[in-house]
Amino acid sequence: MLRRSGGTVKTFHKPGWRFYSGKVRAFPFVVSKERAIQELSVNTAVSTAYKTVGTYLRRYFPSMNIDALRPTRVEPVYLPTWLIDARVQATLWLKKTPEQSEFNKDDVEVQFAHTCMPGFCYRPLSEYCLATTDLLEAKPVEWSEDMRNQDGDNVLCLPFTLSPFQLAESARHLSMADANVSDIIRFEPSSLREIMMAAYPVLIPIWLAQFVVQAPVNGRRQDVVLTSFIEAGRSEPRIYIELLPVVETLFNLLGLKDTPDLLVRGSPVEYPPRWTNVRSILGNHATLEHRKHIEDWIDLSLCKGVALAKYREQHFSGSKGTVDWEDVRIRPFTLEERAANLQWLGTAENLFVLEKMLEFYGQKHENKARQDGAALSDPNSIEVTQEQIQSIQDKIDTLKKEREEKKPGWLTQYEIQQRLLAETPRTEASQ
Repeated sequence: MLRRSGGTVKTFHKPGWRFYSGKVRAFPFVVSKERAIQELSVNTAVSTAYKTVGTYLRRYFPSMNIDALRPTRVEPVYLPTWLIDARVQATLWLKKTPEQSEFNKDDVEVQFAHTCMPGFCYRPLSEYCLATTDLLEAKPVEWSEDMRNQDGDNVLCLPFTLSPFQLAESARHLSMADANVSDIIRFEPSSLREIMMAAYPVLIPIWLAQFVVQAPVNGRRQDVVLTSFIEAGRSEPRIYIELLPVVETLFNLLGLKDTPDLLVRGSPVEYPPRWTNVRSILGNHATLEHRKHIEDWIDLSLCKGVALAKYREQHFSGSKGTVDWEDVRIRPFTLEERAANLQWLGTAENLFVLEKMLEFYGQKHENKARQDGAALSDPNSIEVTQEQIQSIQDKIDTLKKEREEKKPGWLTQYEIQQRLLAETPRTEASQ
């Protein structure tokens, strides 16, 4: 079991028969049960300093009768996860540096790609992003019932208990104080508008193991049950090991805040994957530094602490509903689907650049026209002709047309649905 604040989250139980939509894709297990046991045993032994030598020797001399740490239970698990491509707009207040005296107001568009969100809420499992770059480069397969068995074991298939489609609404209800992203960026919650969101449901495999180790507890050496798990969808997996109670106590005595729930071992520990990935931020005063601050803020706000549990409670608990698999914004994670969605996002970025060029050239042309004569001209200024301005305008018009032509069919369908829903109350009121 995983012992964490707020109670005990039991993860070992009889596998339930979970329904998965045909839109769900699963990453295959590439780590065998035998390798998982070996890696988990060695790393848990090292991290707890329990039977370390024997466990190492057992790894290289498996036929020897050596007292080594072995799991009391091992289980394959599929963790539900959302991969997200999105486009949102909001009014932001930006500074280039904290020392700058005033914020600059800016209407900004933020695009997200390869962004992840847990499809479940079990701490601390749901606090760690397992969607590594090499995993996402693998080709997931459409879910089928025969995937419920792995190496002769029943796979624990956790259900999707939440989706990302209420995130914008939750953000709009934040207070102005909570909308302070950092000392150089804040946003107006009521201004947030979702332009596009494609959410891809995937299942990420792990091997979950339970160990019994001896460790000091309240001054006495006792048996302690720990949980470890290993990424099973990539050939160079990381291992996650539950901290011993004595380690947690030590952290508290040292006054260390935000201590981890799990110890992470293996590559790439130094560069763990992020939940949030901002593809681009488009605004007059927006910079790459602002992008990093947005990523950090979302990572901490959504997937750490109790924020995710509150989100699920607010939008998906009890009679509030479950995941609506008929929502057209839920897309299968295929190369063709993602390429089309990202290509459409790219048109917005290209259009922004051209419109800024048109604005710049237009101002230059107007300034040139106001000059009384050559004596007032700046020899280093850029010569701008009406033909150049018209050429940029033509490119903008062409790109706008291409943007409409390349708009994904599901997005057009969703926009029509939203317009019809918005018109329904007015129609009923007039009757």
